[in-house]
Amino acid sequence: FGGGGGHLRSLLPRLRPEEDATSQLAALTELVDSLAVGSEESLLSGGLPVDELAPALVALLQAPRSADLLLLASRALSHLVDLVPSAAGSLVSLGAASTLCERLLSADYIDLAEEVLHAVSKLAHDHAGPVLRAGGMLAALRYIDFYTVGAQRVAVSTAAQLCAAVTARDGAAIADALPTLCRLTASPDAKVLEAASVACARLVDSFAAAVAGGPGRGRESDEEAAAAAGHLEALASHGMLANLARIVGSRAPPRSAAAAAVRAAGVPAVSDATYATIVRTLATGSKASPALAQHLHRLGMAATIRHVLAPVGCVDLEGGPGAAADDEGAAAGTGESAAGRAAALALSPSGLTSDQLHHVLTLASNL
Repeated sequence: FGGGGGHLRSLLPRLRPEEDATSQLAALTELVDSLAVGSEESLLSGGLPVDELAPALVALLQAPRSADLLLLASRALSHLVDLVPSAAGSLVSLGAASTLCERLLSADYIDLAEEVLHAVSKLAHDHAGPVLRAGGMLAALRYIDFYTVGAQRVAVSTAAQLCAAVTARDGAAIADALPTLCRLTASPDAKVLEAASVACARLVDSFAAAVAGGPGRGRESDEEAAAAAGHLEALASHGMLANLARIVGSRAPPRSAAAAAVRAAGVPAVSDATYATIVRTLATGSKASPALAQHLHRLGMAATIRHVLAPVGCVDLEGGPGAAADDEGAAAGTGESAAGRAAALALSPSGLTSDQLHHVLTLASNL
């Protein structure tokens, strides 16, 4: 990387709107190549003109003459934020968030959409609020079914970042994207599922806090609490509860009905941390919303919790008298008493971590 910021400064005149598209494209190509191999130290020591480069890139994004120019401008923006994270603030203040979201929603082909998506994700990392209000949730998720798996993961991770900035007043900003986000909690890709679960957890936490803090604190707080309660019910109506409830059963004994439902749905295994997050989300939601608690009861959550808390060695939690007779016969054949087997099972751990067990018991208590 020769010339540092001085080399980049020499490219700026060729990026101006009055330049022809061919000159702009050549300058952008050089810019992208330079940023890709540069480092923050070399750029800043060379006097990187962020205050000049950021407006030039935003201007190209706002009025691109071709899809190639838009793609390269988005890529240059991503590289710039990678190298100089503080540049994201300048880009957002210049309107890059709303421009990128508009371009993402109107992208003509998937390669372009994925490149713009990466640029949106860079801005969302430290500026989730402005990106959310610019329509970032819908922009990130609208074309997710057409993305490569890698881009799908970026899209859902971006949505999860945006969910951290959601309040009860942001219903309009997430409404159109909510069905897709909830659907992704049943994704066959474990990383997509985990990111979607984290996103939903952040929404539930925000809305539940608004519900708990609203009543009795004035008209505005009451209205916010009512809106938050409606958002929680919307999450349930879009299938989030059913998908997350099914995942809770993934830690049940293999021959239980809950585990069988997980296998039938093809739900991928999730990490211990994600499992704890999912159970905590259901516990939080069921405490904040009677409607969610009732929905979980209809989904058979009580039986799922029983399965999850049962000893690992338990063979058949759904068995009746016939199952009991089979158990007695098996015990007789091995010389083991039924009482001895019961005692052994009672001492067997559930297989949950202490954090997971805490959240499962909290969910049970709330229900």
